Amino acid sequence: MTNSTTQQHLEHETSSLSLDKLPFQLEFSTMNDLPEIGVSSHGVFVTNPQYDAGMTQKVDPVECWGISHAHARFIVDLNEELAEAVEDALNTACLRLQKIAGIEDGGFAGTFFSGHPIRRDLMNVLAEYITADVNSYRSEAKGFHLTKEMISEAIGGKDLKTYDGWLEAAKALLADAPSWTAIQQPCGLFAVKISDGALAGVFWCADHGDVSYVYREDELADFDRSAWAGDSWDGLSSQDNEACLRNPVFVALRHI
Repeated sequence: MTNSTTQQHLEHETSSLSLDKLPFQLEFSTMNDLPEIGVSSHGVFVTNPQYDAGMTQKVDPVECWGISHAHARFIVDLNEELAEAVEDALNTACLRLQKIAGIEDGGFAGTFFSGHPIRRDLMNVLAEYITADVNSYRSEAKGFHLTKEMISEAIGGKDLKTYDGWLEAAKALLADAPSWTAIQQPCGLFAVKISDGALAGVFWCADHGDVSYVYREDELADFDRSAWAGDSWDGLSSQDNEACLRNPVFVALRHI
């Protein structure tokens, strides 16, 4: 540890990710010798999605964990830089104090902090901080809410007892929502807005009832007029069918 540490720009192969599109919640664990950042997938805490559960075989993170390659790299990068962040913090603190004390040789600091428990403590704090910060930003960015007045304006004039009117109202409610925002339906389905890439529109898909479930585009389907029975979707009462739009529950779906 020296007092002439220079800041280096971090260069990663992966392009920068927008946190509002992060499809999972970060977690951190202090069970091992050093804290690790990861996500829960298929009942496993995953800190390197590029490997299997035993960390012995390389895998396709999409096929094995339902995590995109870019997001897998993001998790790996966070873990790799966690120790570097601690080193940067100690170097900066020591350099500041060394300047005040007129010390030009930082060798003693390197010896003093070698193996010091403060390194693990700092890693714990930084791991807790970054997971909370990312999750907070993601929650704020992906959260979607409409006031009663906005809901009323969106569905106003549309006949919710007809297929066309119901679908028009669902599209109006989701018009300003982020991609992969869904309206939960009492029949175990979602009305899902997609705005990314070539696929755009409002589709339906099954509600798997699991917040950690990873949805895919191939699960989406166009709404089917033949599934409309009388004044509601087949199997739903007219009241429940209208209620899911008059009092919509918006859900941000985890996806790849």
